[in-house]
Amino acid sequence: MKPNVALGVLAVVATAVVGLGRIVPTSTAAERGHQEAFDNASIKGVWGFAGGPGFLVPPAVPKAVPTAGAGIVEFDGAGGCSLTVIINVNGTSVGPLTSATCTYSVNPNGMGSSVAQFSEGPIQDPVPVAFVIVDNKKELQFIQTAVIVGSFVARRQ
Repeated sequence: MKPNVALGVLAVVATAVVGLGRIVPTSTAAERGHQEAFDNASIKGVWGFAGGPGFLVPPAVPKAVPTAGAGIVEFDGAGGCSLTVIINVNGTSVGPLTSATCTYSVNPNGMGSSVAQFSEGPIQDPVPVAFVIVDNKKELQFIQTAVIVGSFVARRQ
């Protein structure tokens, strides 16, 4: 790398680091005088979601294949949920599929987890996800934590 280019890259990185320090808050919510505790009731209701592309990965399938999905999840406010989804696995649409079981929990900091199991469809293993509540309880941002590599966003209906 030429010296002038290296100095330019260094300047951009330094500017980004200094700028990031200015926009990222260093205090906690409690220190700012705002501490909201979340619980299972915080997400009670019906949410629509879509996500993709992601990848269904071994051991669920022999070789990773692309996936996408859209659907509705209903949280009961007490740790139970129901999920209806249409998925596309490697170019083939499947569904709608409805979960046989679905549970969730929300931590006081707004992060949570859920596990759904389907009695039909291409995924026989439990499908676990982690999520965070954002936008004043209007949106959930999810990542799959096993079986599928991917993320999706749900909006309150």
